[in-house]
Amino acid sequence: MNNQVLSLAFLAAFSFTANPPDETGDNLTNSSKRLPSAEDLIENHLKAIGGRKRLDQMTSRRETMRTTYPHAPDAWTITIEETNQKDQRLTRYTRADGKTESTGYDGKTPWAIRDDNPEILKGDDAARQIFFSKIYDFKSGIHEFASAIVKGPVTFHNYRCYWLDVEFPSGLTLDFYFQIDTGLCVGVSYQLTYDGDVIKVERTLQSYQAIKGIRIARKSITHYHNQNTNIRWKTVTRTQSIELDVDFPKGHFNTPPSVKASLLKKTKRNETEKSATKE
Repeated sequence: MNNQVLSLAFLAAFSFTANPPDETGDNLTNSSKRLPSAEDLIENHLKAIGGRKRLDQMTSRRETMRTTYPHAPDAWTITIEETNQKDQRLTRYTRADGKTESTGYDGKTPWAIRDDNPEILKGDDAARQIFFSKIYDFKSGIHEFASAIVKGPVTFHNYRCYWLDVEFPSGLTLDFYFQIDTGLCVGVSYQLTYDGDVIKVERTLQSYQAIKGIRIARKSITHYHNQNTNIRWKTVTRTQSIELDVDFPKGHFNTPPSVKASLLKKTKRNETEKSATKE
């Protein structure tokens, strides 16, 4: 598998995209009494995975997963660590060659280290990292949207769903699919741009199982579609272990020194450029 495919998988992992689902019912907006509101969909999902009271009791999480690529030898081990303190998050990706890459959010700065290159995330990459650092999925971050439209019913990978189209102030757009029968979110979609290519990414969430009273999806399948080249591929991710209420050491989620140095260097460069422009 080439480096571009691996890098795209890194960018999209656990950022919840899809080719538009086939609509099998009316395409209506929130104004219709026949459809639930965005808030109703979110509340039903939270009830289905354990309820707000139980979620409030969960202070942190560590989940280790393995992502495989059908018809390719590559595999990644992924560890996600979260705490509700400042919605901090750290994700480590260990590739088949043993090399480790990572992304994180310290409550203020979203960052990434890829191929030993530290960077501060910007634009949609930053918006996704911050949103997905909102622990408990929809518990807090979803309420920051600029607009939300509910459509449906639609068929999403054989699930009968409501389709929630959310746009954030940053311009980031995400589509969520909530199974009508259970209330669970069974998929999410968005698109990303990488080296000039527009990539549609579709992630389905499967095998919800209860861990200490909280239901967590233990399997996901992600489909990628390069709109420029029409190349398609997929990854399969399965949970290996989950720990709740982890006692992380102080400073565990701090931005790494190499990223801080990169930010400082960029700040100094911008100041120099501004000074040169004034002169």
